[in-house]
Amino acid sequence: MILKFIDIQNEVALAATINIDAGVPNQAENLVKVKRASNIAYGKLAVRFPTPSRQRILTLQTVAEVNTGTASVTEGSRTVAISGATPASAHVGRFFSLQSPDTQAEVYEILSVSGQNYTLRDPYRGDTNTSANYRVFARYYDLPSAVAEVLMVKTIGGIWVSPATFTEFQQGGFEGLRIPQEPYEFAAFSNPATIPEYTVAACASTVDSFTFTGSGFLGTVEPGDRIVNFNAVAADDYQVNIVDSDTSLTLYQRAGNTVASATATFQRRRTTRLWVNPPADKIYHIEYSCLVKIPDMVHDDDEPFMLPQDTQKQIIPAALSELGRYTQSKRRSEWAQEQAAGIEEIDEEVDNPQAVWIR
Repeated sequence: MILKFIDIQNEVALAATINIDAGVPNQAENLVKVKRASNIAYGKLAVRFPTPSRQRILTLQTVAEVNTGTASVTEGSRTVAISGATPASAHVGRFFSLQSPDTQAEVYEILSVSGQNYTLRDPYRGDTNTSANYRVFARYYDLPSAVAEVLMVKTIGGIWVSPATFTEFQQGGFEGLRIPQEPYEFAAFSNPATIPEYTVAACASTVDSFTFTGSGFLGTVEPGDRIVNFNAVAADDYQVNIVDSDTSLTLYQRAGNTVASATATFQRRRTTRLWVNPPADKIYHIEYSCLVKIPDMVHDDDEPFMLPQDTQKQIIPAALSELGRYTQSKRRSEWAQEQAAGIEEIDEEVDNPQAVWIR
């Protein structure tokens, strides 16, 4: 039997004696509490026990390199002038190099395009050349947002190989991946480039609370996204832990202040990229096997859990444990607030002795 989200939440609520039936007092709050605990437990177990249902084989299509015309480059300049072809805006983010028998020719990322010119991210370090053969090519490919980890990549010859890690990529450690007569190399890593941002209006926070409220969170906000600006103030320390509902998020950090309603700027969590070095001037369809990310299941009661069947029942005790942690944390927070209120009351009495005498 494949358990669905609604099955787990009902069993967790029953075991914890929490009433989530419609119409009962605090039903909405109780339901969010149970769903939150179930999601946290599921996320931890899914990482420990990956299941075949999380594995996919997807296809990436490469783009052909551009090498029409000639390039004029100047030592120390970031501007490259192209003759005999028109640079396209789609080339931003691709890489530029001169065609040379030297396989270690310098490679430069294209930062922008204007008219017949490319602007490179770094100044050109080679010799000045007013009519050089060149190539513009894609090296990194952003994979679908659902991809959490690349497991294997299929080479031209049909052999499945493991991609290099980002550390190996930085160190140039591809020797173990090379296959004779196949100039194909791969590296898979978290996207280090600029991460896309988006905004959500009318959000609210309460000081010392993990809860962040608003509207339209489902389908927009994902666990792991960061809040980088809130109420026109940088908020680099806020990161989304759980999307509790369409109107509620649970953060990893407590809010630093109370804000009734303000726009929040979110930054999408890092995506997975595949670094590819295919043969020049061709288009290829590259197959790769991957693990998809654990979905946020709070809003879909019929979604099955992507866990091995013999592991699914472990969600219930794990969720009960998360409920216990949540309750203890809430009690500690309430106790701290009571203590703070008591200290403020004592301070007021000390500052105003007459108030003590009147009372």
